[in-house]
Amino acid sequence: MNATAREAKAASTFVRALLELIDAVEEGRTARHPPSKPPEPVPESVPRRCRCAGAEPTPLLTPREAAAYLRVSTGTVFNMSAPRGALPVVRIGASVRYSVQDLDAAIDRMKVKAGGSRA
Repeated sequence: MNATAREAKAASTFVRALLELIDAVEEGRTARHPPSKPPEPVPESVPRRCRCAGAEPTPLLTPREAAAYLRVSTGTVFNMSAPRGALPVVRIGASVRYSVQDLDAAIDRMKVKAGGSRA
C-alpha cells in the first residue's frame, strides 16, 4: 500500500510532535529531579556529638539487632522496652532504636544474685 503525499506529511508531522513530546518529558524530568550533588561538608563551627562528648557516638540498634544482641526474640525486646519494661528506647519519628550502652546497663540491672535477689 503506497502512502499518499498527504499521509506522508501527516506521518512526518506526527513523528516530529512525538519527538517534541519526548524531549519535553525529558526536560521536565531533569528539572524536577536535578542530578544529585555530594552533600556539603559540616562546618567546624557546628558542634557534633562526638566532638562535645570527646568519644565516639553510641551506635543505635534496630529492634531486630537488639534482639540478636540480647539473644531473645523481637517480641521479648518490645515487651521489655519502655514504658512497659526496663529497656530505654530512642524514638526517631516512628522508628524505635536501642543504645548498646543502655542494653548493657539493663543487663547489669537484671542480673540475679545467688539466692534469687537482683543485683
